[in-house]
Amino acid sequence: MTTMRCCFARFIVAAITLIGLPLAAASQTADAFYAGKNVRILIGFDVGGQYGQFARLASTHMRAHVPGNPTMTVQAMPGASGMTAMNYLIGPAPQDGTVLALVTLGVMQEGLLEPQSKFDPSRLQWIGRMQTVVQLGIAATATGLRTLADAKAREYVAGGTGMNSLPTMNFRLLNEMAGTRFKIVAGYKGTAEMHLAMERGEITAYNNAWDVVQERYLADVKSGRFALIFNNGLSRVPELAGVPYLADFARNDVEKAFMKIYASGTELGRSLVAPAAIPKERLAILREAFAGMLRDPAFLADANSQGIRLEPLGGVQVEAMAADVLSVPKDTVVAAREFYARLLAGAK
Repeated sequence: MTTMRCCFARFIVAAITLIGLPLAAASQTADAFYAGKNVRILIGFDVGGQYGQFARLASTHMRAHVPGNPTMTVQAMPGASGMTAMNYLIGPAPQDGTVLALVTLGVMQEGLLEPQSKFDPSRLQWIGRMQTVVQLGIAATATGLRTLADAKAREYVAGGTGMNSLPTMNFRLLNEMAGTRFKIVAGYKGTAEMHLAMERGEITAYNNAWDVVQERYLADVKSGRFALIFNNGLSRVPELAGVPYLADFARNDVEKAFMKIYASGTELGRSLVAPAAIPKERLAILREAFAGMLRDPAFLADANSQGIRLEPLGGVQVEAMAADVLSVPKDTVVAAREFYARLLAGAK
């Protein structure tokens, strides 16, 4: 009996050892790969804006949850409304999990609607989301612009960035679908520059994120100095119940499909992505590290100190959202692309 018990005990120990081997081997592999590495997080804009803010937040706190504890740095790669960084990520960048990116809001617009674009959004792997990005039209009421009805009655000047960037396209879409008369002046470097232009009277309205408005301009909105004239988002925000949604102005199925693609960036939001060619086990490691970061009290405290409202979502869930957009039928995408081309042609 004693002999049998000893044999059984040895069997249990051996079984536990064997069961633990794959996990131990995976951990050792992860440690061996990331130890001593530097993981870059690309952003397609200057570091001074929200892209830089969220990328720095992730780079500061996520590294502690990656086996091997690599360093993480933010690299700005501005250009082409953020797409220079995205094209580098799925092209020349190392595909081994050492180069990630904070996704550009217009990534689905670029991949599905731009006629000359070769960017393929399906070549992204989604690690996780920190926040949605609700975009608002903000106007200086001293100019007489308080609602979209005012912009239907007379011409107002709206500021934008690139010709096909979301801050510019939002006003172009309002002119087309809602009958407003915005004169769009593009070429501003970002929201900070556009806000200064509005304060100087160069423009009467521009596009900014709800979080920025809450943090910096909410008192001016409450006092009536600034007005929120539209919302380009898909989530219904209770505090913005009286602000009209851009997507609600879509007049037919083609425009509705266009808005599903175009506005999807607001829901994909501040997400971290990797190239599709990344090894599956490293994608799993990064997703787990991202999830660990979201639970980390130091991360939560840092986000709170910066006034960042978190709306976290795991990589699998964000991937499903992206897949839903990518599943729009090809003939519908073609029709939406033609609508988009007409918008751009009218701007030239």
